[in-house]
Amino acid sequence: MEVKSFSVGQAPYSVQGVLTMCGSDISLNIGGGMLPHIGAVAVAEPRPSLRQDGSRSASCSVLCMLGHKEDLLAREAAGKLAAATGSRAVVTVGLHIDHVTPKDMGILTNNFWQVVEACLNYLGKGLR
Repeated sequence: MEVKSFSVGQAPYSVQGVLTMCGSDISLNIGGGMLPHIGAVAVAEPRPSLRQDGSRSASCSVLCMLGHKEDLLAREAAGKLAAATGSRAVVTVGLHIDHVTPKDMGILTNNFWQVVEACLNYLGKGLR
């Protein structure tokens, strides 16, 4: 298995990602803030787009831990990875800052997407 790490931002807004290639399948574990953890898990399977225009999309399933809100980030990231690469993708996300403000969440979310983009660039696909 091939493993690559990515890190964006400074504490308390740092976000880390660990990309593991399992053959052609992708596993990306992203954690950040003051307490990285597993808040949500998404699994995406690439498929032809429903637009029937020849593009690729992905179907996704998500598990969100009780009281967590990372499900939308996990779903969107897994879908982007699967659609861009044509590979199955699993994404786990856990971002936490005590007494988080909308500004804090914006910074964490931006750093999250920079990690996803770095992974896509590493895989040669770039964020779409």
